[in-house]
Amino acid sequence: MASDLGQSDEAYERFLQAAMVDLEDVRDNAADGIHGASAGGIWQTVTFGFGGLKLTQEGPTATPQLPSHWQRLKFKIYWRRTWHEFDLKPEVENKDFSMSSLSSLSPLSSEGTFIKGIIFDLDGVLTDTAEYHYRGWQRLADEEEIPFDREINEALRGVSRRESLLRIIGERKYTEEQLQEMMDRKNRYYVDSIGEILPKDLLPGAIALLDELRSAGIKIAIGSASKNAKTVIEHLGIADKIDAIADGYSVQQSKPAPDLFLYAAKQLGLEPSQCVVIEDAASGVEAAKAAGMRSVGLGPSERVGAADVVLPSLEGVSWADLQAHLLGNGK
Repeated sequence: MASDLGQSDEAYERFLQAAMVDLEDVRDNAADGIHGASAGGIWQTVTFGFGGLKLTQEGPTATPQLPSHWQRLKFKIYWRRTWHEFDLKPEVENKDFSMSSLSSLSPLSSEGTFIKGIIFDLDGVLTDTAEYHYRGWQRLADEEEIPFDREINEALRGVSRRESLLRIIGERKYTEEQLQEMMDRKNRYYVDSIGEILPKDLLPGAIALLDELRSAGIKIAIGSASKNAKTVIEHLGIADKIDAIADGYSVQQSKPAPDLFLYAAKQLGLEPSQCVVIEDAASGVEAAKAAGMRSVGLGPSERVGAADVVLPSLEGVSWADLQAHLLGNGK
């Protein structure tokens, strides 16, 4: 209250009074435990008083009124299912700040921006069409008498159709027309098989997370190298939960180039620093980093260990969980 009235000296005096109750054992009873109510009051003095924190319909704001000898005040709050972090300095005193104008060092913010969009890879993240791809490539390889197995197929995660074919054929020579025919043939095999995909083929945790993100106002995009992404999304029954789709038709350069994710962010109307990519392939994690986005890798560390956060899958993962992992930058 003293801070709000501009009585900074008295505000700081009252702050110290509360802070020293336990630190200096003013009442000779600190051995019995801290004074919880006093600790809570100190936090409110710092955030609502010195930080000038206010919770508005538009979001948390801060009008800092720091003690004259304080050089910096940082704190974070969890409000409406989202973490908000403030980084306040004396030179910005008396300026009203919204969350978008704050400078923060939190993994949830970069150069003053906060996570507003999630870009999901499709295969291996929301659903598992890897088996359908494998069968398509295996059938093509058998017809062309090219050695192919599941180990080779594993290296094709997140790779475009053309790049996948080039990796499969190795040093063998084909004309451009032959390469295009083989890509079309494999795609026919794949499209025929994905007609069987249903909503039940969403991976565990996927639909719950999508619904929670929409409730929290987070924009959602698909960033998949597949040219059949829209068809798969329709078969999965999640088209109404997706705000933008970046697929194999969207850009020339596929992962690990950043183009696909940059295109997705542009479609969402967001800056790259406001987006997080969820991937299951090393090439996708590399693309996210090249795009200037944070990444969550799903799968073993030897495959997605370069991601900012590594999780086994989306099963049981909430929006709050993702934010907590990103705040801790834990793997």
